[in-house]
Amino acid sequence: MIRYDEKMTTHDIENEVSKLTKEEAIKILGFNPSSNEYKTMMIELDPLKACIILRFFNKDNRNFYKTQLKKIDNSISENGFRQNGEAMSFNVDGNLTEWQHRLDRVFYNLLTVKVPVVLGVDRESFSKVAEPKKRSAIDQIYRRDKTATKEDETALRQIVNRRGVEKLSLPNALTMWDKYKTHVRHARKVVKLLVKNKDDYFNSWKKELLGVAGLMSYIGHGDDVKNLFEILANHKLRNDTTLLSRDFFDFVTNETGSAFETTNAEKSHGKFALLCRACDRIMKKSDGEIELGFTQRNNTDAYMRAKSTGSVYRKFLEDPDGIVKKGSGFKSAA
Repeated sequence: MIRYDEKMTTHDIENEVSKLTKEEAIKILGFNPSSNEYKTMMIELDPLKACIILRFFNKDNRNFYKTQLKKIDNSISENGFRQNGEAMSFNVDGNLTEWQHRLDRVFYNLLTVKVPVVLGVDRESFSKVAEPKKRSAIDQIYRRDKTATKEDETALRQIVNRRGVEKLSLPNALTMWDKYKTHVRHARKVVKLLVKNKDDYFNSWKKELLGVAGLMSYIGHGDDVKNLFEILANHKLRNDTTLLSRDFFDFVTNETGSAFETTNAEKSHGKFALLCRACDRIMKKSDGEIELGFTQRNNTDAYMRAKSTGSVYRKFLEDPDGIVKKGSGFKSAA
């Protein structure tokens, strides 16, 4: 009976497994995946056993997804193979129901890991059991900070994503929360000047408002963005207008164009860029008696991030000139 040897390559393993009968494969595994009894066990999973399971006991599963394989590779590269408590499982027919993608990575990356195994799973468990809720950044943050809310996550995502180097994710959620919590809370407070309920004019702008307010706080201009929002609120609620507020709403009404009327991403960029420009102007004249000086032609990422504009849009970006080079990460064998 063959055993896994660390000198073996994936090609060697595949070659040896191709010669096995199912009965021989079960002997190497040390258990029979087909069981009518619902039970659990712990096994040491090596690349040989992973290959055997994928070849003989994965006949009733979905296809492989390269994106998921890459995610696992990146996770292994950054954090090692973590024992997270999730079990490999087989239905009563002996077919794999969970762990398909991880088995693939254990095999191709020649890993040996300890894994809990569940046998005797119901055949229809995929279709007749509610799926577990996918964890999000707020779930990770809430574990540490019970005051965190979904709106905190929205504001944090806007701040992190609009800095332009990385996106908010489960792995970086706590680090980003520690870094930006003060600015998130400032953003939520000042946005209430414009959005108090779902019927307010600016409700559909809430994400962009949170992002701009949080980032203005981060670069040391929290009072300026508060002043801007007060001027915009006064224009809408009390008809107490300034040159800047009139230009702002004229732009939204008369020069919307593609930035607000095409894809959601373009709409969001248009709103964010306009708010950035308004911040630039209020920082020059705090009473708001200053022209917006903005056209649809200026409402592009290239223009707003240019050094010559001196805009807060550029200051918000962690790497406005695109100098940072991202690492290639753990090479996938997919």
